[in-house]
Amino acid sequence: MSIKNLFIAAVVTLMTWSAQAKDEEAAVRAVIDLYTQGTFEGDTDKLTRAFHANAVMNGSLRGKMVLATPKRFIESMGKLKLNTTGAKYQAKITHLEVDGTVATVTLKEQGLGETDFTNFFHLINDGSGWKIISKAFQSH
Repeated sequence: MSIKNLFIAAVVTLMTWSAQAKDEEAAVRAVIDLYTQGTFEGDTDKLTRAFHANAVMNGSLRGKMVLATPKRFIESMGKLKLNTTGAKYQAKITHLEVDGTVATVTLKEQGLGETDFTNFFHLINDGSGWKIISKAFQSH
């Protein structure tokens, strides 16, 4: 194989890999969008679909340690329904990295009542699509 053909093959491989990486990143963003929509709308179905069945959710809420599953959070959001309260909810991804079948996302949330949050998500693609497997959070 000539140097030219090797170069072309390398470029095509790189372009394919880059497109796949962008697809995976977009799929991870879609799960985080599902989470933020569910949070804002109080849509427990969207939140449940965003989390893996074995997910954990741990962090600090107003100075108190929380070690749990997402269940209580999902139930709370279902009752709160921020979209009906006039809340100025905003969510912004500040970091996203995908490596194979795992990903990490940092999400800053404002306008959840009087509390803002920094969330550190780990996601996994177990073959059935991307899901949040863990959430660590800090309230501000």
